[in-house]
Amino acid sequence: ICRCAAPDVSISLSSLGNPKLKWAAVDDAVKYVVYRADSKNGEYKKVFTTLGRSFTNISTLKGHTYYYKVLAGGHIGSNADSALSTPVGIKAK
Repeated sequence: ICRCAAPDVSISLSSLGNPKLKWAAVDDAVKYVVYRADSKNGEYKKVFTTLGRSFTNISTLKGHTYYYKVLAGGHIGSNADSALSTPVGIKAK
């Protein structure tokens, strides 16, 4: 079970101009789920699940701004997830 805090996410551009997210480990989390939207208040869709603490979004369009939220999750398949992080956004280059 994970009664996890929402991750604190930072965003930058990779050397190839793709959005790159990083976050600190969240106590009791065993996975992190990344969501993406085209606007800050838009519809966020799941794009990646990882056991790590970073994600580089290589499927982006140059010049387009993307917004991301991350949640910390309990065991794979459980519903014990954190709240979504505060959204972060960046323009792909």
